[in-house]
Amino acid sequence: MLMRAIAVDSKAVQRHRATILECVKDSDPSIRKRALDLVYLLVNETNVKPLTKELTEHLEVSDPEFKGDLTAKICSIVEKFSPEKIWYIDQMLKVLSELLYCVDLGKVKTIWEQFLASCNDFVPCPFIFPEPSPDSIVYSDH
Repeated sequence: MLMRAIAVDSKAVQRHRATILECVKDSDPSIRKRALDLVYLLVNETNVKPLTKELTEHLEVSDPEFKGDLTAKICSIVEKFSPEKIWYIDQMLKVLSELLYCVDLGKVKTIWEQFLASCNDFVPCPFIFPEPSPDSIVYSDH
């Protein structure tokens, strides 16, 4: 119902933003998912920073099975509405640092590659992370 209401009167739904954000923290996975989808639709240029902050703070304490969806939404929001380059970099690093310990490394690698591609748009530098040559790889006996 609220998803349809956004199309008609997003300002009316924006007034319930705090309640919707609380639902993202609900113990019921279906409520969390719908609330996250709704928050995603509520984000715009004027509220991107506070909403991203709320979602990122929740990422730290969310269930492992919810982190993937939450991460995807945060990354998409940051990519779409980033007001400045340094803020974009800061948010992506926050998400990546949280994910390193709780999500499979394939997802972290995908986000890292997306992040680097975006950073190259900001500051072109082909030497950020060059491909290692076989001679430069050090193997440890530990």
